[in-house]
Amino acid sequence: NNRILFESDPSGGFRADHQAQVVRALLLSASPAAGVELGMFIYQVVLVLLFLGYNAFVFWLLGKTQHKFFTYGWNWCDIAILILFYATLWTRIQAYVKASSEEALSPAVIGHPEEFMPLAGICQTLALSNQLLSFLVLIAWVKVLKYLSLIGFFRLLIRVLERCAAELMVFA
Repeated sequence: NNRILFESDPSGGFRADHQAQVVRALLLSASPAAGVELGMFIYQVVLVLLFLGYNAFVFWLLGKTQHKFFTYGWNWCDIAILILFYATLWTRIQAYVKASSEEALSPAVIGHPEEFMPLAGICQTLALSNQLLSFLVLIAWVKVLKYLSLIGFFRLLIRVLERCAAELMVFA
């Protein structure tokens, strides 16, 4: 997806701007074909199954602790992780549906250098999916750091990262 912009300023000069968005063809279809596509498909299936197990665990904790579940901050982190995962999954499914409805994005044509591929709408959906996924990974990483603080030789690292994060919050 390319966007080329030419602007003229009041003094008669021109300014050119070029923005390019790239999309991996693997993200446009959930294909169980051989090769890299099969690896990506298996990875997605395993990831969804693991998140379904994580979902079951969070709801088991919710049933066990009931209304006290929401008084603990890390449980809100679990809820945020699940919401972001399902939002990412939803936007990825939307991208699959948009790609499957376009004839120019069929598996036989995709990636052909002489064919036009209308990727503008799909690029926006995949960009949103990647943004949600990056925020999901950030929250999941914070949760992992919580458990790393239980191990003695990681405590110093966690303290340093906490101080750095506090300084970044002040700076931002």
